[in-house]
Amino acid sequence: MTRLNTKGKWTELEIAPFSGQYHDLGPAFLPDGSRLFYVSDRPNGDPEKKDYNIWFVGRTATGWSEPHALGAPVNSAAQEYGVSVSANGTLYFASNRKGGAGSFDIFRSRLVDGEYRTAENLGPVNTKGPEIQPAISPDERVLVFTALQRDDERIGVHKEYARGDLYVSFQNGGAWSAPRNCGPAINSGAEESWPGFSSDGRRLFFSSARGFATYRMPHRMTWDEIKREFASTLNGMGNIYEVSSELLRQ
Repeated sequence: MTRLNTKGKWTELEIAPFSGQYHDLGPAFLPDGSRLFYVSDRPNGDPEKKDYNIWFVGRTATGWSEPHALGAPVNSAAQEYGVSVSANGTLYFASNRKGGAGSFDIFRSRLVDGEYRTAENLGPVNTKGPEIQPAISPDERVLVFTALQRDDERIGVHKEYARGDLYVSFQNGGAWSAPRNCGPAINSGAEESWPGFSSDGRRLFFSSARGFATYRMPHRMTWDEIKREFASTLNGMGNIYEVSSELLRQ
């Protein structure tokens, strides 16, 4: 879906011309807006195989180009789930390809002379649990991603339904700091996912399923109250949130 911000107001939603037939997830712009990357399960040369791969469209004078799948070494026979791109074109993405630390890991592929080089595993950023949906800041100094099965995940009432939190790691001198939970200023007891930075790196956007039933309610709700909450924005089905990226350093 696309929704344009014009003069401080968002237009009505409409389906992007290159989307609508398959599962297209996690859009990520180059900071200059010239190319849009996303993951999709659309066929990639084999109509019988519908795993997730990384695709992109380029901005044209009349809209967007036809979708193109990235080839090897970015896409693989495994799943690629989540992609982000820095100002210099370096891709950060999640994959469950062989050679990782766990089920899904964060990888990086540098753009050199117009070609993406061999994907590098980000090493200590990853664990045996899933690390997915990375978001890299335009200057490549801050990495935010969704992680599951970590002991410090924030949990709501239903502990058996742990869905993941956002974690942050900082790059200094080529090394990534140990990831830490983004804390209560960003995470809740519900699922937080699909982070993304603004083109200047000052804002962080993410999805959260927090709602009226995330935490234990102060009183037993009537059926009318429940119906009213289910029809509200905070019904637990997820919303998009925006915060200052300075909160990542607190």
